[in-house]
Amino acid sequence: MGKSSVMRMLESDLRDNRAAVTVWFNAWHHQKEDQLLAYLLEAIQKQAVPPWLSPIGLSFRFDLLRVRLFAEIDRLGITILSIAFLSLITLWPDLFSTWQKWVLNIAYVGAVLAALQVMIAFKSNPEKLADKAGGLLVDTLKELLRLPSLIGKSDVRQEFANNLKDVVEALKPQRLVIFLDDLDRCRADQVVQILEAINFLSSVAPCVIIIGADYEKVETLVAMQFETIALREAENKGTEATADAVNLRVGYARNYLKKIVNLRLNLRLPTSQDYRKLLSNRPIDQW
Repeated sequence: MGKSSVMRMLESDLRDNRAAVTVWFNAWHHQKEDQLLAYLLEAIQKQAVPPWLSPIGLSFRFDLLRVRLFAEIDRLGITILSIAFLSLITLWPDLFSTWQKWVLNIAYVGAVLAALQVMIAFKSNPEKLADKAGGLLVDTLKELLRLPSLIGKSDVRQEFANNLKDVVEALKPQRLVIFLDDLDRCRADQVVQILEAINFLSSVAPCVIIIGADYEKVETLVAMQFETIALREAENKGTEATADAVNLRVGYARNYLKKIVNLRLNLRLPTSQDYRKLLSNRPIDQW
């Protein structure tokens, strides 16, 4: 009770103090979708990156350009050569013939376009994970506009992982904090899908992921999803699986969650006295 409200207050506090860039994703709102990972990645793309024309957006893009240029020596070399050629053309135009100037200008334009492409935060297309293809013409136009280097679903994951790592680095000193709400209201298979996505995101970039859910219910749903595996493991070890099936699947679920959930905070149920203090407008630290 009150998990979403606490998470919203935390999100607001982080934004007001410019301590983090936040992403909000409600898993329950997408419970009818088969591929929750696609919608989660799409939410991160839309919310984690500031718009181009905002004051923070331009600063972020230059930070992203810096991160990516210095991460790859070939991009940095091409950029330095382009700047050098432009400087030569501008300062000493008589050194070059007309056709040489054309060649250098074309090379410079190509370098500028490459730099703009580097400044695109996410080049991956999560729709490919959900098979939301719009036909050959639509997909071709999207790829020409977004300039992605993607072919299939595995490429989407890898490209997104690389992009997320660069984005998190460019956002510094702010952190990226992802809020996942109402996980316990999803189906068992979807809960595991989101937990696997959390493991994927936390392994590719240093971001903070906060889950709002009834922990015991999540534990039950995970146990349901992995019941068969838990029983088969017990059989392989020579354990009598049928005698204690409940403990086997619950134990498997707890071990599974320990590897994903690093810190657990329980919200206590508010009492009538808490409500009276809240209505009296007294600060929480004076309760």
